[in-house]
Amino acid sequence: MMKVNIQHLLHCSQRAIGQYKHVFILLILMLVICLPASKIAISADRGDEILLNNGKDKAQNDKQNCMVLLGASYARAWDINKLSGCNILNKGIDGNQSFEMQQRFIPDVIQQNPDYVLLWGFINDIFRSDPEKLDATVDRIKASYIKMVETAKHNNIEPILATEVTIREQAGLLNRAMSMLGKLQGKSSYQDYINGHVIETNKWLRDYAQKQKLILLDLEKVLANADGERQQKFAQDDGSHITKAAYQALSVYARGKLNSK
Repeated sequence: MMKVNIQHLLHCSQRAIGQYKHVFILLILMLVICLPASKIAISADRGDEILLNNGKDKAQNDKQNCMVLLGASYARAWDINKLSGCNILNKGIDGNQSFEMQQRFIPDVIQQNPDYVLLWGFINDIFRSDPEKLDATVDRIKASYIKMVETAKHNNIEPILATEVTIREQAGLLNRAMSMLGKLQGKSSYQDYINGHVIETNKWLRDYAQKQKLILLDLEKVLANADGERQQKFAQDDGSHITKAAYQALSVYARGKLNSK
């Protein structure tokens, strides 16, 4: 059996380390330089996975905008920047219908990483629907809201629902007189037609919010009179768009409602 000279081996090892010391130093430097890049790559992969699976990472949320307001022109014109301590990112788009709100839900809500989303706006669906197709339109409104609520919940975002507001006849004595005459004759005006479907859809929305245990802002009742139509002081001359006084009333109501939660 061959005898091993321990001292000779140690001597050779020391000579090898000394001879190739610069190689070892270079390898160590390369590891130090490359290590942060590796960590960054892993973090990036993890971030993509979180976005796809959960849509958000609460630990990484800087709370710059912890509530998104999603809707149409009524929502876009609501100059409210904070509710219940949350900065609000307004994502209202003029003319949007509820199915269009649903279509942009991922980029405008999920990718903004909020804690809450406030959903307000389906009156354009009713405005633009053919009368003979209105039942299908209302079904589409309901389906759009259900889908948005489910998507929000799946991504750890709490949905808050808002009832739609009713309208009134256009400003002017003639329009008011024609509206009163129509009611006396038992005729349904355009605004009565629109309001009837808004009120019925709002009933469904209240029931859905209750069953799902969701917060509901009942904006319809804030602006409506005893007959269900918009109060005159809360409607612009076209009978549809909302006045500054109306938005102030909505802000006071919403802050009181959400601050109590």
